[in-house]
Amino acid sequence: MVIGFVSSSLVISPVASIADLPVLEVIDGDTIRVDSDSKVRLLQIDTPEIKESECYAIEAKKALETLVLGFEITLEVDPKLSQVDLKNKRITRYVFVGDKNINLELVKMGAATPWFYGGKGIYARELRAAAEEARLNKIGLWGACPGTKLNTSKGVSTGKIVKVSPSPSKSSLDQSFVNAGSYCKESEKGEERLSKNGTKYTCKVSETENRLRWRK
Repeated sequence: MVIGFVSSSLVISPVASIADLPVLEVIDGDTIRVDSDSKVRLLQIDTPEIKESECYAIEAKKALETLVLGFEITLEVDPKLSQVDLKNKRITRYVFVGDKNINLELVKMGAATPWFYGGKGIYARELRAAAEEARLNKIGLWGACPGTKLNTSKGVSTGKIVKVSPSPSKSSLDQSFVNAGSYCKESEKGEERLSKNGTKYTCKVSETENRLRWRK
């Protein structure tokens, strides 16, 4: 059953919902493929962009995979909203597995935020309430991506993934300091180090002792 774009021509389903469809692929956190020609954009929500390396983008895709892969889905139109995304050649629908609204479930999980592009749909109130609850409890992207704002008139912006280098441990910092007069290694000969009080010492021998020590 082809329900989307066929040879670049758009076909809009004349019925309110189409049931018992398998999901062939989860493209990202808010888009799936149900046959070779049809991509479905989940209505009224937005997830971080994988191509932009946004925070929580991979986790959002995994959340959607968990919810729909291996299940038959029902696609439901919103009579208040457009059925198509012409720019990206996708149909726009609510996705259900049984009685579970997957669009809403993603918001509850903190994997998506509401985005009322084109106006408020039939589930706008539930989506907004779910987002408020997830944000309050720092669920999903609300805890993982500091600074994310809830703005239903815009797509979500979680910022880029930031890799944080681990801070050096106290023991490793202590090892970088030296004690005056302590022995040092041949491999350290000529090196300069600081004591904890900031005094500079060099690994060297003295005129009276042919052993390497940390000396001024």
